[in-house]
Amino acid sequence: MFDTQFGVLHEHNRFACSKGRRPAGAGESLDCVRPVAQILARDPNHAVALYSLAAISLNLGDSKSALMYAERSNSANPAAALTWFIRGSALRLAGRRDEALIHLERACALDPSHADAQLMLGVVYAELQRHRLALGAFDRVLALDPSNGAARANRDAIAPLAQPPQESESVLTQRALQLQTSGQVTEAAALFQQALEINPNQFVALY
Repeated sequence: MFDTQFGVLHEHNRFACSKGRRPAGAGESLDCVRPVAQILARDPNHAVALYSLAAISLNLGDSKSALMYAERSNSANPAAALTWFIRGSALRLAGRRDEALIHLERACALDPSHADAQLMLGVVYAELQRHRLALGAFDRVLALDPSNGAARANRDAIAPLAQPPQESESVLTQRALQLQTSGQVTEAAALFQQALEINPNQFVALY
């Protein structure tokens, strides 16, 4: 388990990382780093301290440092969803989305209620053009936190892309004619109607 004495800084960095917020300036970053450095001096494998440095590096856009600290945090505590989440986030920042996906899916499997991991999973799915899976991830975030604006905005943007492609009028008509020939008149009429909705000028006699 994570050391709860580090909870305040840990939560600060988790929020900043998940929201994509950068520290106000170098001073704020140093204020965060100093207590982390003190903890790591006593325990170089302190998972939360390593996580926090990874989160700070993510906020600063330093993918190399973020990935290094995230890998160490994940190795120090592979049973924690949070370390898989931070490593997946660092991999995404480094442009390694396929690897990021593996780590984020693992984070969500370990803790399905981890809204930040679900949100990042949806983002990576969307970037990989896996729109229906992205939509599912954003829906899970909203089920956990209906006020999550990032999840709602992403969901609204991805929803049209997640719909199955609509069959063309000609394909629908061909299928309808096949059904009509085989005597399935009711089913054929339904497909003819769909074809007419796409192209109102289309006319097919139902006899």
